[in-house]
Amino acid sequence: PIVCAAANTGVPNYVTQGQLVIADQVQFASFATYLLHNPSFDWTISTSSLKLTALGTIFNGVSMSKTVALKAFNDLPGVTTSNFQLPSDGPAGGITISADSTIPSPAQLGIDLGNVGFPAYFENTRIGPLTASDLVLPPESSATSHLSGQMIPQTGSGLSTIGKLFSEYLSADNITLNVQGDAVQPPGANGPVTWLSAAFKTLTLDVVLPGRKKFDVSSLTVEESFVLMINRSSNLSHSLI
Repeated sequence: PIVCAAANTGVPNYVTQGQLVIADQVQFASFATYLLHNPSFDWTISTSSLKLTALGTIFNGVSMSKTVALKAFNDLPGVTTSNFQLPSDGPAGGITISADSTIPSPAQLGIDLGNVGFPAYFENTRIGPLTASDLVLPPESSATSHLSGQMIPQTGSGLSTIGKLFSEYLSADNITLNVQGDAVQPPGANGPVTWLSAAFKTLTLDVVLPGRKKFDVSSLTVEESFVLMINRSSNLSHSLI
């Protein structure tokens, strides 16, 4: 498109549109990985075939290069969760997980991730998979997303770790979960996008889960009790059920 720029002013509110064609998915995955883990990046825009018109004269083949510094995602610090619930047993075993998450993004780039998978860990024990749908990270803002998933059954040392997680949660202690990026399926894609998923698999978020400070108990049912009564003087014992 034709762009009209005045001397010493330029184009202060220039908005352009275009379609990005990825020629090398491996290199673009490396670029996306850099964006996720670093606070900023330099984007160089260049051309050697610019057509310039000035003072009634047309200049062809003009070279131009401009480097623009932009804020990147910097490992997405400050992710928090709220409204953590375990509403029911999972259909495939384990316990259903439901939570809300707030994801601040310092980047000047916005990205529509769509459906994203996040395996969650506590002290190197895999808790289970979490999924966010329609996840959009707006530039220099915070995104709120609902997470759903499953707490998988545990055995051995995993049971002790999950027991510690619940003990700290019920004691109103804040818990830090390690949430790793996994498959990413943006809107319109038939499946996970390879280069984007590869980049997100390198991302681990420290997510703070606030402890439960109070509980509302609506009912308590005792189905069966057993009391053993011992009479020391007569060496008799009585049971009451």
